[in-house]
Amino acid sequence: MNKIITLLCVAATFLFVACESSEPVENESGGLSIYLSLPPALSVDTRAGSIGDVSLSDVWVVQFGADDKKIKTVCYSGDAIKNVENSDGSENKALVEVTTSGFSNLKGTFRILVNFGVDNSKLTAFSSNSSATKSDLEGIIVDYTDYKNQPNYLVSDAIEFAGVDDTTQDKVVLLAGLSYAYSWIDVKWTNKVSSPARFTLQSITACNLPKSIAIESRAGTTVGVYPPVATEITGTCTVGSNPADAGLSSNSTYTFYMPENLRGVGCGKSFQEKNLNAYGPKTDGKAPTLGSDGKPETGGDLSKCTYIDLVGSYWYSYSSAAPTATNPISVRYRLYLGGNLVNDYNVRRGYHYTITVQISGANSGDVRVTITNGNVVVFDKVETIDKVVDF
Repeated sequence: MNKIITLLCVAATFLFVACESSEPVENESGGLSIYLSLPPALSVDTRAGSIGDVSLSDVWVVQFGADDKKIKTVCYSGDAIKNVENSDGSENKALVEVTTSGFSNLKGTFRILVNFGVDNSKLTAFSSNSSATKSDLEGIIVDYTDYKNQPNYLVSDAIEFAGVDDTTQDKVVLLAGLSYAYSWIDVKWTNKVSSPARFTLQSITACNLPKSIAIESRAGTTVGVYPPVATEITGTCTVGSNPADAGLSSNSTYTFYMPENLRGVGCGKSFQEKNLNAYGPKTDGKAPTLGSDGKPETGGDLSKCTYIDLVGSYWYSYSSAAPTATNPISVRYRLYLGGNLVNDYNVRRGYHYTITVQISGANSGDVRVTITNGNVVVFDKVETIDKVVDF
C-alpha cells in the first residue's frame, strides 16, 4: 500500500548565550519555529486522493520534560501563523510556519494541537497548572455535538526531542505526523427497487454518538471500551431528511462527523446477528461466550454502539397514474457501524467510513463498507466489505 503520510515539521531554533557562570547550558531557553504541513482532506477517494486545504486558526504547543512533567504551553494564532514562502517568492499553500519563543532545550517531548480554540478553558487551565503532566493533557476532552460540521481538530503524537547540549548548534528539526481527532462518515444510498414496486427514503439518522472528543485516543487509556461505560452516549444526528413524497435523492451522499466510539467486538456471525442485542459486545468490550447451542449465554449489549437508521416508504405496487390507489408500508434499515458488517463495533478516530447502501426491496439490499485511513492520500488498496443482506 502506497501511503503519503502527513508530516508536521518542527524547526527548533535555540538562542544560546555565552555562559560566564557555572549554570548548565541546558537550563537556557530559546525560540521555536514550527512548520506545519497541512494534512490531506479526510474525504479521500480511492486511487484519486488529493491534498485539501485545512484552515489553521490556532496552534497549541506543549513541551514536556523527560519525566513527562509540563515545561511550557503556549497557544499561537493570528500573525504568529503564516504560510511559508517558496523559493520563487510565492506562497506555499501546504506549509505553515508558527513562530514561537521561550521553550527549553531540555530533553523531552512536544505535542502540537490545532484548532482547539485560543480560549479553550481546559487547555487554558492545563497551561496554568505548574504541576501538570502528560497524562493530564491526554485526559482532556472537549464537547462536540455539532455532528454535521467538520471540526478540523488535528493532533500530533509525542514528538521526541533529544535536547541540545552544543551551544554552537542553533537549529533542531523534528518530524511528526498530524492526525484527525475524529471520524468522518459518508452514507451513500442508491434506489434499486424496480417497477411496479416503489421506494422513497425519507431520512437518515445517526444514533448513539459520543458527545465529546479527547485530545488523545481513548483519553490516554489503553484497554477497555471508550468512552467509558458510565458515559452518556446518546447523541443523535439527522444526517439527511426530506419528508416530501420524493424523499432523499438516490445516488447521493450524506455526511456527518463523530468522536471515536470503541465498543469492542460481539459474537455474531452474520449481518443479521450484528443487529441483535444478545450478540453485541459486553460492557468490557469483549464478545459474549457462545453456549453449546451456538447462542450467546449472557452479557451482549448494543445500547452504546453507534448505528444509522434509514427510514422510508415502500409500495409493493405503485402507479403514477393512480398514486393513492395503494398505500405504502413504513420500512427501516438499521446498520451498526464498525470495522466490519458482522461483529466489530469500533468507530475509530482518524478514519473515513463510507457506507454504501443499495435498497432493492422492502427487507433486502446490498451494503458496502469502505474504511480508509485519513492520513493516506492515494490508495492502491483499501479495506472494502461487501454483503447482500436481508434486514
